[in-house]
Amino acid sequence: MKIEKLSAVILIIVMISSISVTANIEIKQNTFIDPPKKIEEKTLPDITKFNSVWVNYTKNQTQEKDDFSDYYYLNQDQNTLQYAESIDLTGLIIQITESTVIDYIQALTDFGPRVTGSSACYNAGDYIANVFNTMGLDVRIQEWSYGSYHGNNIEATLQGENQTSNEVYLVCGHYDSVPGSPGADDNAAGTAAVLASAKIMSNYMFSHTVKFVAFSGEEQGLLGSSVYAAEAASEGINIIEVLNADMIGYAETDEDRHKIGIYGSTTIASTSQAISDFYTGLIDLTVIPHGASANSDHWPFIQNGYDAAMYHEYHFNPYYHSSQDTMDKMDFEYDSRVTRMIMGTLANFSKLIIPDNGGGGGYILRPSVNIEDPSNGEYVRGTIDIKGKASDFNGYIKYVLVQIDDNNWDYAEIDQTQGSYINWTYTWDTTQLDDGPHIISAASINNHGADSPTYYSEVNVVNEVLATDIIMPDQGNINEMITIQSFTIGGLPPYNFTWNLGDETTEYEQNIIHTYTYPGEYKVELTVKDTMNNSVYASKNIVILDEIPPIISIINPGNALYLNNNELFALKTPIIVGDIDIVLDVTDNIGISYVKIYVNNQEKFTFTDSPYVWTWDEKMFGKATIDVLVFDISGNKADDTIDVWKFF
Repeated sequence: MKIEKLSAVILIIVMISSISVTANIEIKQNTFIDPPKKIEEKTLPDITKFNSVWVNYTKNQTQEKDDFSDYYYLNQDQNTLQYAESIDLTGLIIQITESTVIDYIQALTDFGPRVTGSSACYNAGDYIANVFNTMGLDVRIQEWSYGSYHGNNIEATLQGENQTSNEVYLVCGHYDSVPGSPGADDNAAGTAAVLASAKIMSNYMFSHTVKFVAFSGEEQGLLGSSVYAAEAASEGINIIEVLNADMIGYAETDEDRHKIGIYGSTTIASTSQAISDFYTGLIDLTVIPHGASANSDHWPFIQNGYDAAMYHEYHFNPYYHSSQDTMDKMDFEYDSRVTRMIMGTLANFSKLIIPDNGGGGGYILRPSVNIEDPSNGEYVRGTIDIKGKASDFNGYIKYVLVQIDDNNWDYAEIDQTQGSYINWTYTWDTTQLDDGPHIISAASINNHGADSPTYYSEVNVVNEVLATDIIMPDQGNINEMITIQSFTIGGLPPYNFTWNLGDETTEYEQNIIHTYTYPGEYKVELTVKDTMNNSVYASKNIVILDEIPPIISIINPGNALYLNNNELFALKTPIIVGDIDIVLDVTDNIGISYVKIYVNNQEKFTFTDSPYVWTWDEKMFGKATIDVLVFDISGNKADDTIDVWKFF
């Protein structure tokens, strides 16, 4: 192993200006663990069947370069510029926030399934190339084909400042996805890590050359990376380390959120763990080392003699390779910390250079600042706390300033110092602002008076209060279709509706039609939430009536002669000799409360349940009137009556 390669993993003590920065980072020896069975291995294709050609990317920039492009602050004489290597990467690492990775992942998933060879995949590749181009990097497109497959690899190069070094450090990820899958975690997440690393590192100087590469054809068998690695090897490109990011955005449990799998190189795994240990509070990940596993774009580099590894989430994403691989399944806080680890490891290998203003003067590196909450594009209301971090390479942060839109700058509160960075907070009252987008700007100033590049975050203010009301009748009838509507305004639509209709029924549409099958008074409750998770509640009572009376009829005795409860023959009127059973037919749409039998206006018997049969054994001689009366549970009533002759 070359001495240069060994030195890439040894962290040294550096003098920055008059301040000594010392860090002893332990490089641990890792023991490989077998990879999860769900991560399938892929067979490398025959490289001789590949065709490829490099094309320089010359499209015009469609957006302005970030404010971080002016990252070096002119102090005195440029001709006296001196350099010193630094191990303090805090100023870089804090610039990767959740907003950083979300924006790139959203942009990639917006292309839809990015199947290699499809227009969506080519468009995504063109987007990546253009993003690299706006960073001021040298961009090339490698057009490759293999059988019926064809695609583009996108390469951006940050040239090293050390003219005597031919070392190259490479970070990569595949941007294609499988059919039908938006590929948020697999692998917009990994590509976003490459783009985020390029965004930050392109504003700094490094001793060694860094390449940022996005591959297509991974899902078809590592096609794009195979041709890239083989051609790099054939041309003798001295790639020292390859950091491959593939599925780094899913974390199901708290344990998952603090572990990262690294497949392959022990050098990369050990250095990444050392980076995490040193930047406590910014990364907080434990490396779980695995064998190389031929499952992603690091593998062709290993096969071609390069040292390479893949970063992969600890708990395998069950939604991968499906239509459910979407952004709502991801943990962006975890994703951003993994991305910080990858970029920190890459910056450590390639050796960040801090211009030294000691002695003859020259350039000093400006401090840095970020906004972590609220995230770019977030919706806010009321009084909120804007939060972020700031760091300095050559002193300490003295002030953090915050500006809303074009208003005056105001001081934030520096509330905590942790390691080589500080946390800051600024309380913002949005209630006096118009609803709509507003720009938050933040800048830090160090003790030397140098200011940071401005960090921007655009958020949407929504102060119109979320309100809702229920539109429905005060009463209705059982088994009647009743229209129940929500009138909701304010907040930020779309809304989520939850109805509790009082009869153990739950609905989730804005407007519903419901039928009550039992009379009574019901409390209808509605909870509405908007996309900001604001919640509002409303309720209204409805009385359900039962206006349909029951039905009752005397079915025994009929028009016949009865002897001791036995029907002998038909007559024009009932004649009863001895005892007889009075049999009633009673029905109702919801339920009977009670039934009464009267003989000659005297109450004889009360039923509270079926069967409605009563034996009339009273001795009498002559004509009698039988009346029956029924009440249902709603208080509706019905009756029936017959005249009979009764003897003995």
